[in-house]
Amino acid sequence: MVPALGDYVFDAVRNGWFDARSGPNRRPGGLVTGLWRSKEPRIFLNWSGHPVGMRIAAHEMGHGFHFSQAIESFRCFEDYSWALLEVPSNFAELCLGQYLIEKAETPRERMRHLWQDTLFASHMLSMTAFRL
Repeated sequence: MVPALGDYVFDAVRNGWFDARSGPNRRPGGLVTGLWRSKEPRIFLNWSGHPVGMRIAAHEMGHGFHFSQAIESFRCFEDYSWALLEVPSNFAELCLGQYLIEKAETPRERMRHLWQDTLFASHMLSMTAFRL
């Protein structure tokens, strides 16, 4: 994993920026928002316990990391294209995927993570193609 991203994840959890509670009034998926005055992101996730939740968490952490790095020049958020906004979050997902593949204990588990990365890549290619 990229050291700065890893440090950010630990900081987000330690500082309470990452809220991954589950509950009946929480929608599936994740959301990131930034607090401009404190220059801190907030990451919300309805944790389901499903392995896909790890990827959603990584994706949202990527957005939060991007916010934390770019907040000093907040004007940069005004004209971002969809594709550029998704780069840090997609990168975080790919880092998680690589980690899970490396740490897989069985060939079946490794294949499951490789398959998830393949699905992710094809999804991102199709989303990018249709948004251009």
